[in-house]
Amino acid sequence: MYWQFCHDTKIAMSSESSDFAISLDTDISLPPATTCTSASLVPIGRIRTPYRVIEACPSQGDSESGMAILELFEEYETALHGIELSSYIYVLYWLDHANRDRLQLKSRSNGVIQGVFATRSSERPNPVGLSVAKLIKWDKSRITVSALDCIDGTMLIDIKRYIPRYDCFLDASLPWLGR
Repeated sequence: MYWQFCHDTKIAMSSESSDFAISLDTDISLPPATTCTSASLVPIGRIRTPYRVIEACPSQGDSESGMAILELFEEYETALHGIELSSYIYVLYWLDHANRDRLQLKSRSNGVIQGVFATRSSERPNPVGLSVAKLIKWDKSRITVSALDCIDGTMLIDIKRYIPRYDCFLDASLPWLGR
């Protein structure tokens, strides 16, 4: 089995019993990182929220502040098979109104200047929104979830199952949150 990456780089995956090992083919060298200079996303739907301006959106998608509806395009409806088994899902979306030029900003919590990759701000080179949302209802190509921090019509780019065993880290810490 091979995973294909940029150009002709291959990484082979081999398995012995239940252990997996990833090894590089010896005759393939990895290209410099600069050889992959672009990426593209395919929207899978739109997000419906009651928010028309960014300032009205709940901070971090506060689940107590309402609901959102994920409207998938018809061709992706079958990709939802089994979603009803999840109580929470990851929702990824494109924050197209965000400032993509900022690399640093002042923290709202303590006023310290931080790089955007050390924050959850939408202002970043690739403004991908990420929320864990409670799955409230599923009906064909529409999923009702807890509130999301995005405006009405935001482009939906992916949905993934939230798995507590893998996604919840009890030892995670952020000193400014007191943890």
